[in-house]
Amino acid sequence: MNLETLFLFDNSITKIEDNAFSDLTKLKILRLDNNRISSIKNITISGLTNLRDLRIQDNPFHCDCELIGLVDFLKSGRVSVSGDPRCFTPENLNGASLVSLSAANLTCSDTIDETNSAPLKEGNFLVIVYLFLCLLVKSMMDF
Repeated sequence: MNLETLFLFDNSITKIEDNAFSDLTKLKILRLDNNRISSIKNITISGLTNLRDLRIQDNPFHCDCELIGLVDFLKSGRVSVSGDPRCFTPENLNGASLVSLSAANLTCSDTIDETNSAPLKEGNFLVIVYLFLCLLVKSMMDF
């Protein structure tokens, strides 16, 4: 694909799939700012060899080991980073600039903290409601 500029800012995007940009090898400008993205994996951006301008500020980044590739990419100097993307969680990194972080800051825990688990996301909730309704209708038809 010959796309060089992609504006996806202000769209309430919550997740970027791993290979979302894999066919966009000529992409030079990518705007993902002001969404609800908490993580961008290295595989998502590693193939963007022509990328020169990346805007990802104003997203609630969860700064853990999943973000190491993105932080390294931002610090490589290969791309201009407009704005100042910052951590939202965990609490001890809230407000920290992504480009100021090191791998030592970006740790992952193997255990799940039940007291601090995220609420059910809207999209997941709708799927559960849909499945429940399907089962309800099916049981009514069998009755």
